[in-house]
Amino acid sequence: MWQRRVYTRFFRSLLAVGVLAIGLSATDADDLARKTYVVGDSRDQIIATLRASYTTPVCFGDYLEAHAPRFEGVRYGAGGAGCGEYQTLINVKQMDCVTFVENMLALATTSRELHAQWRTADTAHFSDDYLLARFVHHLNAIRYYQGTNCGWESRIHYFTDALRQLAANQLALDVGQFLGEAYTKRISYLSDHKRAFPGIDDWEALGSLESELSSAQRFFVPLSEIYRYEQFAQTGDIVALATDVQGLDVSHVGFMHVENGELYMTHASSKNRKVELKVNFCDYMGRRTTITGLVVYRPVL
Repeated sequence: MWQRRVYTRFFRSLLAVGVLAIGLSATDADDLARKTYVVGDSRDQIIATLRASYTTPVCFGDYLEAHAPRFEGVRYGAGGAGCGEYQTLINVKQMDCVTFVENMLALATTSRELHAQWRTADTAHFSDDYLLARFVHHLNAIRYYQGTNCGWESRIHYFTDALRQLAANQLALDVGQFLGEAYTKRISYLSDHKRAFPGIDDWEALGSLESELSSAQRFFVPLSEIYRYEQFAQTGDIVALATDVQGLDVSHVGFMHVENGELYMTHASSKNRKVELKVNFCDYMGRRTTITGLVVYRPVL
């Protein structure tokens, strides 16, 4: 009987050792390298952020408070020069308002997944390649239809559509449906500015998508009634600025911070050309002239 217990412990320990080291095969690592375009030391920064976060899971608002400061001052820009059409851009050295939001959401979602694995495996060790691979998986899920980079046209170009996808995947809640009002708007900005988007070839398919978005019911908090949202705002809310610019759904996006009843915005600023933390929201909105209201989604990570 004692021998059976010894052998049982021995095989369990072998199983644990196998689980403790979680990584990628050489083939998978090569495939990951081909399918990504990494700028500067973005890989190292992402891995360091994940290693600092997956052992202590928190709600998204707390995650943002803890880890957004790592990216304060990062230069503003799309940062995609040199990236192949079928490569996922990995760049935290330069971000615009959309890619900043995408990266923070992907980091938090990846951290949550890793924590579940870490607890199950009992202090598992993840290889750097594995950490990056999981981040890329979650970034693609936010950035592309069906979570797969199949080229420029699989990119979710309209941010309210990306928010809609997050809600469909139960990763975010549309706050506007409770605090705001329904509205529709003709969406056609890409089709109206074809020369600015040379990577798109199938304009017929994009036109069909724009028609669908134009007829879809959406919710926003009108500018004159932001007080409805203020009292329910939470740190980590994704706030997109609805605009009166013809054909465009929203003109800017960032995260809300709430401190002592005051609202602040963390975002990548096109005006100041960098990622900024906790900009006074009332002052910021006072300088905007084309905003009609707020589209608000709350991450449920």
